[in-house]
Amino acid sequence: TVWGAVERIHSDLLLKKERELFRATIFSINEGIVVTDKQGRITLMNKKAEDLICWSSAEAEGLPFRDVFLNVDQRTRERLPSPVKCVMKNGQNAESAEDEILIPREGEELIISWRAAGMRDEAGQITGVVISFRDISKEYHQKKEIEGFLNMNLDMLCVTDREGTFLRVNKKFQEILGYSQKKIEGKKWITLVHFEDVKSTNEAINQAINTEDQACFINRCRCKDGIYKYIEWNLEKNGNHLYASARDITEKSIREEELRNMAAFDELTGIYNRHFIDERIDEILERSNSYQEPISMVLFDLDNFKKVNDTFGHPVGDKVLKELADIVSGILRKTDFFVRFGGEEFVILMPGTTAKGAMTVSEKIRFTLEHNRNPIVGSYTASFGVSERKIGEPFDAWYQHADEALYFAKKTGKNRVVNAETLKEIGIPLSLLEWNADWESGNEAIDKDHKEMIDYANTFINSVLSKETLQITLRECDVLLEHLARHFEREEAFLEEIKFPAAEKHKSLHESLLRTAFGIKHAYLKGAVDASALFTFVLEDLIRDHLSKEDVLYYSYIKEGEKRKK
Repeated sequence: TVWGAVERIHSDLLLKKERELFRATIFSINEGIVVTDKQGRITLMNKKAEDLICWSSAEAEGLPFRDVFLNVDQRTRERLPSPVKCVMKNGQNAESAEDEILIPREGEELIISWRAAGMRDEAGQITGVVISFRDISKEYHQKKEIEGFLNMNLDMLCVTDREGTFLRVNKKFQEILGYSQKKIEGKKWITLVHFEDVKSTNEAINQAINTEDQACFINRCRCKDGIYKYIEWNLEKNGNHLYASARDITEKSIREEELRNMAAFDELTGIYNRHFIDERIDEILERSNSYQEPISMVLFDLDNFKKVNDTFGHPVGDKVLKELADIVSGILRKTDFFVRFGGEEFVILMPGTTAKGAMTVSEKIRFTLEHNRNPIVGSYTASFGVSERKIGEPFDAWYQHADEALYFAKKTGKNRVVNAETLKEIGIPLSLLEWNADWESGNEAIDKDHKEMIDYANTFINSVLSKETLQITLRECDVLLEHLARHFEREEAFLEEIKFPAAEKHKSLHESLLRTAFGIKHAYLKGAVDASALFTFVLEDLIRDHLSKEDVLYYSYIKEGEKRKK
């Protein structure tokens, strides 16, 4: 019928389109594809297959597949069953053997991998076979190279990709770390590494990737039981892979660490010594930088310790130092580093601690020492300087801040805790707190007055920083100002006596200083200014500018007069 003819034409067109689509698909695949009928004669072959077996489609079409596709066993060189025969005999898909070689009509032998599947009609009968195959020579040789490397010696051996993922490891890994090969292959190398060693490990991997040099390094790797072992690695690049050999050096590393620890401890007190700082400070500060966490230093020493040694002898002094170390160690955390820096000077490094926290701990230590009574020496005290490190600040600069705070604590009464940040806020020039030989006039009475003025200034500053009551602070301020007024009167009389040409000018400077001093005191009482204004006046206006610059003018006049008398 007409309709039957139309249906047949439509079916033929569909079949033609399907065949065209099938051919297009075959020729787009990047593997060798050969199609045969059920007798094994070649009906279709793509360009990739032509290149691999060195036959053209025109030459191979109609020939038995076995005549064109010569596959043999790599070891025995015996001919292997044809993929077509395997499918037709068993009625199932088939795959190549592990070490199968294809011998092309021309050129070098290829190590191949193939798969074969039957094409079936509507009734399920096999009408032909499709064979896909590819050259795996490169992968095969690389695999054998890796296997040869892994079985090379008794060290831990592994191959990773450029991202540090374990691709293959040998059995020694299980013996040393406890993980089976299956458990560790596919795992990121860095997941086994102690967090403190992650940075150096990544740097070594990058060195091996970016250079031709071998990277040698040590890190700590976590075992299956959770314990870390010290592993020494030798790593180098090979194409897109990294080859590494390693050995367990835990026992050696522990012995070396024990020796380092012995060298890092003070024999008398049992705490860390200066050598520890030299060895570990970079590591401690690097951790603070990496984690952006605060770290504070407490620098302290015993007050008047020389007197203890001179009075009771050095053996008793040593017992006091040992007692002090035991007391302080009992107050500190396990994460703090307590160091005998030299003599009676001690350093505490407190990771994760701000200056406020360090001040609290320091005050607790100060109070405990003050109220402890040694059976021979009795009570003794210590002075403390505290400094919180700025991220990236060098150790020497950080130490200097703590040392300045300790110096200030010593000069303003001892047995006290001073924060270096406080000194910065009030801007105290520490060099002005001690008597300077340049201030000696040559007149005993004048020099005595000036030295007492320095002492009164220190006492006043100490009362403010010690947070004494306002009444006490004002009393110390009045003592200073009263001394200052009496001194000015005596100095003015002395200048008239020696006929100093600028005596009147000097007197007017005195009057100006006294007006300023009483004005600041009055403003301080009303709360209009804070203590820093008084500090500035005492240390800068009075000592730095007047004593250091104006008074010295008549010193030279005195000395010239003495020369004239002679």
